[in-house]
Amino acid sequence: NATVSVGDGATVRGDVNGAGLGNAIHIVNADLATVNVGAGAFVFSTAQGWADAVISITSDDGATINVGSGALVSAWSYNGTTQLDLADAASRIVINVDGAAGTINNYGTIVGLVGLTDFADTFNNLSSDTWITVGENNFGGGSDVVNNTGVIVTAVQGGVAEQTSFVSLESFVNGNPAGTSGGVLSSIDETPGTLGRTAARDVTTISGIFTSVANSAVGLDTYLGGPGSTSDQLVIGGLDASGAPLTGTTLSGTTYLLIHDVNPGAAAYNIAGIQLVEIENGSAAGAGFALDPRSSYYSPRFGGVLDKGLFIYDL
Repeated sequence: NATVSVGDGATVRGDVNGAGLGNAIHIVNADLATVNVGAGAFVFSTAQGWADAVISITSDDGATINVGSGALVSAWSYNGTTQLDLADAASRIVINVDGAAGTINNYGTIVGLVGLTDFADTFNNLSSDTWITVGENNFGGGSDVVNNTGVIVTAVQGGVAEQTSFVSLESFVNGNPAGTSGGVLSSIDETPGTLGRTAARDVTTISGIFTSVANSAVGLDTYLGGPGSTSDQLVIGGLDASGAPLTGTTLSGTTYLLIHDVNPGAAAYNIAGIQLVEIENGSAAGAGFALDPRSSYYSPRFGGVLDKGLFIYDL
């Protein structure tokens, strides 16, 4: 068995011979592998490829990564203070686990993409400090699950249409069962007026099923305007562990849509509507949507609408 513990407030930097290569933490051929990142610690490397992930583990019997409160695990292009290229870090490889199943428990901040095993992996995002990830996360085979009671951010460049996917992920459970803060999946990153009415916007894709519990919220930049207006989108793939389409329910529970209006101008009549969510396979039987009261121009009238003056927008 192998355990690596980073003390509270400590810093671990991966850089082989100053060449910009290597991991910050690397465990190879352990039976059980455990990485504990202490509160307020900083663990980073270039993370420029899978071989140079910030944390890399190969185990025979299982791997667990615990990230403490206030800790940051990231590519060194983002350290939260002097190095602030968040877009670069979010698209680099932060965690790579091979061999037996992996479990990630995040109470701090993780920035970047993850690659997990062909067994039943679990990512528990318990932190409102967030997991920030842009690009393709690969969960491998097995029956994998993300439990998000914190905040997951999937877009960071407001002027770019970013694509973030959770590939081979069978179950994404969003929301805090305690009904308190957290449980937000967000691609909100756009300053109003940055992109035009018909511009392509961010897309977040969940390959499997999406289950909302308690206060589950999805944050989207949306151009509240006339026909042809666009929005960030959440796409539910509805695929099983083998990649085959599911025929049952692939979206369940009540999801609150947190709409951030990026139209700096007036509202307009739009009978065509604006697409926010797409279900590629399966159904949303019994699922429901509601506008999050934190949305732009929210009004509780008529069961919840976005009141932008002359025109209102509902679901």
